[in-house]
Amino acid sequence: MACKKGGTPFRAPPKTQTKKITIFNNKKPIKTLLQKHLR
Repeated sequence: MACKKGGTPFRAPPKTQTKKITIFNNKKPIKTLLQKHLR
């Protein structure tokens, strides 16, 4: 979902990644997000 919203691959710079993870951490666990993107 993050990649679609941003329009760029999940492999973003550390700054963007941290921001995205922090935002998603409030909604969904980071582990689930990482697993989804890794697959």
